Amino acid sequence: MSLRRGSKQKQHKANNKKGYDVASALSEPTSLVVTPDDFLRAGLVYAGFDEHRQANNNDRQKLNWFKAFYGVEPEIIAAIFEEIRIIKKKAIAKVFLMTVNWLFLYDTYPVLSGRWKYSEDFIAENVIEYGLVMAKISGKKIVFELEHDVELGRTVDCCNFTIQEMRLDPNSKWYDHKSNSCGLKYEFCLAVHEPRIVWISGPHPPSRHDITVFRGGTTDEDCNNWDQSALYFQLEPGEKCIGDSGYAGEPDKIVVEKDRHKPDMKKFLSRAKNRQETFHTRLKSFNILGNRFRHGANTDDKLRLHRMAVYAVAGIIQFDYENKRPPFGV
Repeated sequence: MSLRRGSKQKQHKANNKKGYDVASALSEPTSLVVTPDDFLRAGLVYAGFDEHRQANNNDRQKLNWFKAFYGVEPEIIAAIFEEIRIIKKKAIAKVFLMTVNWLFLYDTYPVLSGRWKYSEDFIAENVIEYGLVMAKISGKKIVFELEHDVELGRTVDCCNFTIQEMRLDPNSKWYDHKSNSCGLKYEFCLAVHEPRIVWISGPHPPSRHDITVFRGGTTDEDCNNWDQSALYFQLEPGEKCIGDSGYAGEPDKIVVEKDRHKPDMKKFLSRAKNRQETFHTRLKSFNILGNRFRHGANTDDKLRLHRMAVYAVAGIIQFDYENKRPPFGV
């Protein structure tokens, strides 16, 4: 259950009055309400900023330190942890913070072991376990339906991410021409007039064209044989997405900018597409997606774990949209 800011501050003060060492308390399962202030204080201790150093710096500096290790502010971390405890009753706040730190900086297990004081085996098991829980929460929050019926209510675009080579499945389909290396492609939809991610599809081979991902098949195939779970089939009659020129082949489903459009329409479409690109940039600000993905014992495992990473990071961004930093308006 969420607490108001004043209630959270009172809980934080109460925790301190009880004599709790917050960093130690959050290293074990706890029934305490873990406030943003608790996460800030403990998260900085885990990152190497002791209590004395924290006391000698202002709130802005402490927030900057925190975001440098976790990517978002403590309010977002606290909100996600409340959801995690619904699914994982004995969730440990420290291990959750370690998972977010792993997603954001994507350090190797030896580096994480030095910072978090856990064995590499413990880290390897738990960042995946908590990452899968975060991905599950994200999947529940991403809902395709819009709050209001709007003809141009969504933007769509694909984003490619680099991964290590598929050594057990060498195939040109994994070649990403944008990075000139091995990669994976995902399709994302954002609501234009709401601060929401409404669709994720993937992973797909990066060699597959964006419009083919959208359709669920190629024009050489009978459309009845296209993948019925594709975005093409999710749009109701009269609904359209905003896309870039790569989607020009589906004018009944996607609006792309044309010379004949009026200036106001061009501006609207441009801002909507820029908003989508900003989301892709935020995804890649988490190094697990911005750097080359190196996890997975085989092809299926790579796909499973990369999908986990995409959903987990998208979920963090969605919580940030709702609680702190919504995407800019169009």
